[in-house]
Amino acid sequence: MGQINVMLSGRTFRLACADHDEARLKHVSSIVKARFEALEREFGNAGDDRLLLMAALMVADQCMDAEQMLDATEEQLEAVRAELAARAEAAAANETIAQEAQAPALLAAL
Repeated sequence: MGQINVMLSGRTFRLACADHDEARLKHVSSIVKARFEALEREFGNAGDDRLLLMAALMVADQCMDAEQMLDATEEQLEAVRAELAARAEAAAANETIAQEAQAPALLAAL
């Protein structure tokens, strides 16, 4: 099992993670730490717990925005897929009509 150390407000936190997830955990902890430190600069000594909660809420809000954007993109993609399927079906129908129109001429040539 992997683990990393995270320094936050002069304290060290040892966090465990799955093997090979150390780099990801370092990255996400750096995001929270950056938010925490920005809030600390903005609000001063508002208390570590409160600042950490605010940082977590800001990151969660950003995740929620990303999820909403992903949902909207998936809906747009589904609409494009439906349009492409409808166009492919119409093209196939037009091809069938064209072949049927040529059938009498082909039969006459036989």
